[in-house]
Amino acid sequence: IDIFKYVIYGIAAAFFVYGILLMVEGFFTTGAIKDLYGDFKITTCGRCVSAW
Repeated sequence: IDIFKYVIYGIAAAFFVYGILLMVEGFFTTGAIKDLYGDFKITTCGRCVSAW
């Protein structure tokens, strides 16, 4: 029964990290950071997230 608890916590943590990555990518695509870094960083980050 403890194993199921760890599996559920692991899946929840993975979804939490994935949600943070999506929020960070949305933050990079919008706002003034796009002007600072250009499109290259945004496309690489988007490719990394969409590769998941």
